[in-house]
Amino acid sequence: MKDSYLDVKATITGNKTVIIEMQVLNVLGFEKRVLYNAADIAFSIQLRLGEDYTLLNPVIALTITDFDMFEGNNKVISRYRLKEKDDLTDYSDDIELVFVELPKFNKQLSEL
Repeated sequence: MKDSYLDVKATITGNKTVIIEMQVLNVLGFEKRVLYNAADIAFSIQLRLGEDYTLLNPVIALTITDFDMFEGNNKVISRYRLKEKDDLTDYSDDIELVFVELPKFNKQLSEL
């Protein structure tokens, strides 16, 4: 089995699980690791043998990077969910990926 590591795992309002990871270097396969951690650490371990899938609680994977993950996108915070490819209807709110790219944050203290 593949080992998974994260910095913080917490439960917030509505029984949502939040996993928080901070990443300094953009290593090969990092995008896939974010997905793996959300699915493995936070989602798949919620159920025991025989339990119903309706018992699964939503998961938010918050990733804070010290590098640009999404070139050409100037947003500091990007949020991703499962959507239909053409008409963008939601499939599920159960897994959300949130990325905070620190190099894109350029406000001065007086602007906060």
